[in-house]
Amino acid sequence: MACLRASYAVCVLILSFLLASHSFGQTPPSLRVDEQQIKFRLNSHPVVELPVVNTSEKTQVGDFRLELLDSNNKVESLVTGRFQEKPGTTVEKVEWPLDYLANMSPSSLGWRRLHYSFVQRPEVGVAPVEGFVQLSRVLVGVFEVRMTVASKAKPGNKFPVRIRVDDPSNGKPLHGTAVDLTLELGDDDDNAIRHTVTTDYSGYAVYSFDLPKEIQADEGTVKAEAKRGPYSEDVELTFDLRSKGKLTLTTDKPLYQPGQQAHLRVLAFGPDKRAFAGKDLVVTIEDEDGDEQFHETVKTSRFGVASADWDIPQKLCLGDYQVHATLKGSEDDYDAPQARVTVRVSRYELPTFTVKADPDRKYYLPGEDATITISADYLFGKPVRNANVRLVNQQNRHWDFKEQKWVTEESNPIEGTFDKEGRFEAKVDLQNDFKDFNPEDYSHYEDLTFAAYVTDLSTKRTEQRRFRIRPTERPIQLYVTSGDSWSAPDKHPSLYVTSSYADGTPASVSGALYFAEPNNAGEFEKAPWQGGRSKVLA
Repeated sequence: MACLRASYAVCVLILSFLLASHSFGQTPPSLRVDEQQIKFRLNSHPVVELPVVNTSEKTQVGDFRLELLDSNNKVESLVTGRFQEKPGTTVEKVEWPLDYLANMSPSSLGWRRLHYSFVQRPEVGVAPVEGFVQLSRVLVGVFEVRMTVASKAKPGNKFPVRIRVDDPSNGKPLHGTAVDLTLELGDDDDNAIRHTVTTDYSGYAVYSFDLPKEIQADEGTVKAEAKRGPYSEDVELTFDLRSKGKLTLTTDKPLYQPGQQAHLRVLAFGPDKRAFAGKDLVVTIEDEDGDEQFHETVKTSRFGVASADWDIPQKLCLGDYQVHATLKGSEDDYDAPQARVTVRVSRYELPTFTVKADPDRKYYLPGEDATITISADYLFGKPVRNANVRLVNQQNRHWDFKEQKWVTEESNPIEGTFDKEGRFEAKVDLQNDFKDFNPEDYSHYEDLTFAAYVTDLSTKRTEQRRFRIRPTERPIQLYVTSGDSWSAPDKHPSLYVTSSYADGTPASVSGALYFAEPNNAGEFEKAPWQGGRSKVLA
């Protein structure tokens, strides 16, 4: 339902507000339309009320043209006529064809725009008065229907449906509204169940369908259509009718080494949420190439529990393995209950020392470069003093299962050795990274991944530390969200503004919040707050 569906630009917040009249070097027009007071009333005889202000001391006459434009600026409906405006403000009431409006829901009308044009007599020598108004701002008499149902239903049980009809501009409930409910099971339109309810003084209506005990369909659909006069709004939801159980698959740990044993456990429940006792389950394990490495059929206990053990071969390829459990006989049934979990097989060698990499800042602004201090300590606490260091920028690091090695793109190496204190300072130039920033990007920052390799010259052992640093275009990040889906034409929606430093620390700031409109093409400018098409809200 569109009495006004809020649409906000993320860094400043953007909405439609006012379109300035065009001037072609002629005498300024003495007519204008008070757009804030325009009303488009939806009733049995729809009327557009246009407050026209004549600032001259003479009666102005001419022709007017009103158009309804879709989102592609295509004219869908129009009304033309003559006007005669006396000095002061006159509310022109223009009837709109009901046939066009009755074929559309009020919610879809809200996405249209009203284009008005007042052309005075040629001898007056003034430019036409015209403008665009988002229809959702001026609609009166709109309504919204909402429906709440369960996502799953069981054959033979009741299926309750809860309806609410209200005015989306202010949330006021609309009582006495007839709502037609239609419930369909699968594609069986002929046997659809229908019922009509009426909303109470709170705008609610509740009805429970009696579902048949035998249903062949996998899903059902319930539709609610609310009618007020010649206008109607509908909403449709689907629900699941499939009766299936649930499998939960767990392992004793996520990481294994070749030669170890992986303990697998499956917990099975039926559609009635009771333990699946005496059921055959198929447990399989596949590698990254999709080749099966383990296959076993197990039977659940009276508590719905089944287990299996996988003896990992010593020469098994390292990488990620998919463990899959499903009911026997339903391996190819996508809708059958199943469970998956990923385990990793990798060799682990205890390091002889650990590497530390400490950036001098939590984030970096344009013009700033990073200084990284690299050090290493043996496991018994003594610092590593005699070592070579290599610092690189890493991208796209991943495990190559076929080649059995880590593959990464490394660039901009910085090499050196530890000083007497067991430290090495690397200067990292970040200016090229700032050049790749997109000014319109929502985040305005980027995390760069680095790796510090330290080679102990006494043992020739190499250890590494991967870390990230954050170049950011702005020291403070602003985020704007809306708490309301709808707002009244004469009220501002609820807005929530959060601010934080680039490292995520909350920041207390002050500033201005702008409310802006699109241009004539229906698009928002990159910086609308710098022009005349915006208004300061706070």
